[in-house]
This record gives sequence, C-alpha cells and structure tokens, in this order.
Amino acid sequence: MNDEVKTKEQLGEKLFFAPILSADNTISCAYSHKPQFTFSETATFSVGINGNLITCNSPGLIHQDWRIFPVVRLYSNLHVLYG
Repeated sequence: MNDEVKTKEQLGEKLFFAPILSADNTISCAYSHKPQFTFSETATFSVGINGNLITCNSPGLIHQDWRIFPVVRLYSNLHVLYG
C-alpha cells in the first residue's frame, strides 16, 4: 500500500472517531455508525446531541462510497475489506 493511501486511511479513521465533526464537539460518527455492527445503528431511533432522539436511525455506511461524507472512503474500503 502506498504512503498516500495509508495516510488517507489514517485520516479517515481519525475523523470517524473524532467528536470535532459534531455540532457541539461531543459525539463522533462512530457513536451512531457502530463499527462492530457493520457501521450501522442498532436502535430504532438514533440518539443525537444532548441525548435528543432523532426520528429515524442512522443509515449503515457499508457500500455508500461517495454518496455521503466519505470518511475518506470508509478507511479506503476498510483496508480493502478487512485487510
């Protein structure tokens, strides 16, 4: 793997787990898009900032590619599927 790709993967992973992207800097993407559940939400309704319920759950991120914030293409497609 070349250095540029590795750096992008590291950036994507860091941003995904960093709360700095939320409106009040308290929750990360991983809060709703749980890596241990294929980057999906496990609840019917997601919990947002200040514990507020959102009227839907967060969509899964697998196979989303560039359709939503790319998280640097989800760690470059999860290190080309789990590598």
